[in-house]
Amino acid sequence: MRYLPVHIDSDCYVPLLTCFHDAETVITKVANPCVTDEINPNLCKTSKILLKLHFKTGHLGSQHLKNILCQFNLFGSLGILASASGVIIP
Repeated sequence: MRYLPVHIDSDCYVPLLTCFHDAETVITKVANPCVTDEINPNLCKTSKILLKLHFKTGHLGSQHLKNILCQFNLFGSLGILASASGVIIP
């Protein structure tokens, strides 16, 4: 049988369970919940633009949105960037 190490807080006598070793890392991850933020390393810039346009168009399918952006000049230069052939669909 395994036990979890639980410490008792000396001020309020409540059991404390230590889940995180580095509080700064947790704060950074929690403070950045949006996938389209500039500091998110998981998507390239053009994929983030395509995802933002996907949100603006009422969650239109990404492949369908890319086809519309290729055929029509919607959203100006952002639409041109998002409709390029090398853009990975998120």
